[in-house]
Amino acid sequence: MPTPISLILFWAFVAALCTLTAWLLSGRSYHNGWNLPSEAVSEAPKSPETAHLFLRPIDINHVSMEGLKVLPGIGRTRAEKMLQYRENRGPFLHKDELLNLDNPIPPGLINNLWPYITVK
Repeated sequence: MPTPISLILFWAFVAALCTLTAWLLSGRSYHNGWNLPSEAVSEAPKSPETAHLFLRPIDINHVSMEGLKVLPGIGRTRAEKMLQYRENRGPFLHKDELLNLDNPIPPGLINNLWPYITVK
């Protein structure tokens, strides 16, 4: 016959498992505490080199100001410059065009942004 403590531990585990299952099925997500725009949230990447990322690449041609500001190293000023570039010259054809902004994004930061951005 199981001991009372083992029954308590078993039912605590079952309750925790039910709570986790209900939370996962609810569709809510929590990504590193960030309040991310829906365009940035995705499933965890499948490739080993990007396994640490919990964001799918954001298309810099179709994202809003808020979506740009989610990117590491991109604040309000850089996001505004990216939107101005897009409005004045049309969509970005390649990620390297971020070097052509009025206040260019440094190459090191662009390299850090590479897995987070895409151009479609």
